[in-house]
Amino acid sequence: MPNDPQNCTQQRRYLICGRVQRVGFRYATYRKANALGLSGYVRNLPDGRVEICVGGHEEGLGQLSAWLQVGPLLARVDKVTESPCHEVFKSGFTMSD
Repeated sequence: MPNDPQNCTQQRRYLICGRVQRVGFRYATYRKANALGLSGYVRNLPDGRVEICVGGHEEGLGQLSAWLQVGPLLARVDKVTESPCHEVFKSGFTMSD
């Protein structure tokens, strides 16, 4: 089962800077992560950035990481910061406010 947290081999946290709120970034990330079979969440931060904490196999994480450099059509990604994530995820990928 691709969304099984027991099958996660890597976990990462991404902070996305730029025009990434109010442009569908969270929803597009949610769809992309689910399509890749990843677990975790995406949320807006009060300072205007978007945070993604995600777990899964290296291939899916690599594809998501490449996609985050551009984001959805209306977004403008200025910077993506990647770091380790040490959270335990429930099965699936969620989107929060």
